[in-house]
Amino acid sequence: MMFAFGTMVSVLATAIYAVAILVLVLCIGCLALRWLPAGAEARAPLPYCIALIPLLWAPLLACAGILLALRAWLWGAFAIAGLLLWLATRIHMRMQRLSKTTQAMQSTMRDRDIRRCNQLAADHRAQQHHKPLLPIARVMTLNCRYGRADAQEIIEAVRAHHVQCVALQEVQPELLARLDTAGLRDTLPYRCAGIATNADNGGCNVILSAFPLEDCHTSSVDLDAAAVPLATVHIPMPTLSAFDSSSSNLDVSAPSSSEPNPFNPNSADSNSSGTNSSGTSHYTVRIASAHPKSPMRGCASWSTGIRALSQLACHNAIPTVVMGDLNSHSDHPSFRALLRSGFIDALASHNLVLRQQLGLSRLSGNPILTFPRWITWPRIELDHILVSQAASPSTYRLVALDAHAHAIGGTDHLAVIATLAMQQ
Repeated sequence: MMFAFGTMVSVLATAIYAVAILVLVLCIGCLALRWLPAGAEARAPLPYCIALIPLLWAPLLACAGILLALRAWLWGAFAIAGLLLWLATRIHMRMQRLSKTTQAMQSTMRDRDIRRCNQLAADHRAQQHHKPLLPIARVMTLNCRYGRADAQEIIEAVRAHHVQCVALQEVQPELLARLDTAGLRDTLPYRCAGIATNADNGGCNVILSAFPLEDCHTSSVDLDAAAVPLATVHIPMPTLSAFDSSSSNLDVSAPSSSEPNPFNPNSADSNSSGTNSSGTSHYTVRIASAHPKSPMRGCASWSTGIRALSQLACHNAIPTVVMGDLNSHSDHPSFRALLRSGFIDALASHNLVLRQQLGLSRLSGNPILTFPRWITWPRIELDHILVSQAASPSTYRLVALDAHAHAIGGTDHLAVIATLAMQQ
């Protein structure tokens, strides 16, 4: 009897040992996938494996504990090394998010502009506390899951958080009708919708705005997915007195008329801040709502769709904000290629900007996890707010403050709400 019990324990230990080694090898393999060239991960099941990289700490830690408990010292050390490698990638990504200058911006500049950017970066820490943040608009993005999102909850979120521009994905005509019936046009009367195509993945993309939209393009990017609407919005030079954020220490006063326009840095006269037909000073920003296909609709279309958004990265004088469910995060090589084209992931660094302005800790830079909505863990980052600065070099830039997730019924994604601010 004792011999049979001992044999059973030995067999069980051997099985656990084998499973732990298998899981460890799979985890290390998944982690290695993040260093593939952009586009090389466009084969199933690689996008899904890479999507799980932020969660690998749990199986790696479990494998290390099990193998060390079984006195498999070599494999245990290998598991610990894998865990340290995972941790190193997280630290590296965080340091990139905390960086004040990005390779993405430098890649669009001439050599002399790169030298100027490097000089600005060298002086940034000493000057940061002298650079005020000027909130200019609050924005929100939400994947509506085939148009099933609760229209009333969307309107309540818009009104409660004083949202002035919304990017919706997977929108169906029935959802727009419900929003209009519930009174959305009273708050956000202007809209620009992507044209309906056979490539729509769950519905069309829509921009809703409290400010008039100009130069509306119903399909601004050539990609095999729902059309990407793009519009130019003139945001009145603040005051954002309606904002209820806790940023009481932020400098939200409008710049004097003698200051140069931060979105047209080559101008320095008093009119460079821009005026509309009514003579009101404003900031000009391009807004886009995007939703590349998910890998389950085709890995090749998924990868090319993400990288195709780089077509929106550079504009001579106007910064661009791309919001939406991009079905990827910073571990995906295709998404990092998009960032290198000239975009900054505003949500990944919003905590740092606010904490620095308020004189708080630098320990920040965590992404906002949005999918799936109904569980807290495991949850991954899919929804983004990307900011591309004007192509002309400038000491001004657009950043995000107060970004947070917000639950909306009827959809599987959390909405993301952020305050866009101009930083001198």
